[in-house]
Amino acid sequence: MRRVTLKEVANQLELSRITVSKVINGKPGVSLETQKRVIRKLLDSGYDKLTDEQIRLVEKPRDAGVKSVAVITIAPDFSEFWLNIINAVSRTLNREGYNFIYSILAKGDNNRYDLPKTINREHVSGIIAISGHDAFHVPQQPGRGFGPAGRLPERF
Repeated sequence: MRRVTLKEVANQLELSRITVSKVINGKPGVSLETQKRVIRKLLDSGYDKLTDEQIRLVEKPRDAGVKSVAVITIAPDFSEFWLNIINAVSRTLNREGYNFIYSILAKGDNNRYDLPKTINREHVSGIIAISGHDAFHVPQQPGRGFGPAGRLPERF
């Protein structure tokens, strides 16, 4: 994805570059509503240098129920490419009001990948499985309460 420029964001929102710069740098003098508009546009444009505090300004309110998604992987690749993917998934889930749980699976004694015991319907709303190297299948695990895998929304 190409980097968005300050001028592009300002033009798209019909704001000055100074206003957008103030929001990015956390400077005073910009209304809360304008800050939210700029932050939403930056997030939608793939800008990844916002602070957690800035992101929280535009988060949807969390429900009282379980709103966590587990992202699981095996043989993780810690290259910048994969770290950017994990970071993007984390930010997207956060923006949509979900907690992000990242877990690296290891093969169990039975030579298959088992989910950690804390990843179950009581604690987690869904699972995203990512593998950079090997195709893997997390077998259905009785008593966990998860149904079959589904397709991710297009925005992921």
